Amino acid sequence: ATIPLIQNKKYKRQKFMNDVVLTLKKFKLNTLYIKQYDDKSMDIMLISDSQKREHITKFINELLKKNYHSVSTKQIYLDKNIYKSLIRIQL
Repeated sequence: ATIPLIQNKKYKRQKFMNDVVLTLKKFKLNTLYIKQYDDKSMDIMLISDSQKREHITKFINELLKKNYHSVSTKQIYLDKNIYKSLIRIQL
């Protein structure tokens, strides 16, 4: 009886990652790293060139539209002409 449960968890993790990767692609954002803790939470260090700062906000809003429980950042900051932001996503 645990096999379907494991498959479901695997599917959820994969869907979570796919949603994030497709949204990154949509807004042409890059990452320094992605840390997926389980099938419910993830941290992403986003990076964007200075012309695309608002894409970080669009990325957050897009995931919120996909019914993620929480998509947040404490700050978006400029570091050597590149915007960076640590995003926490929770299902």
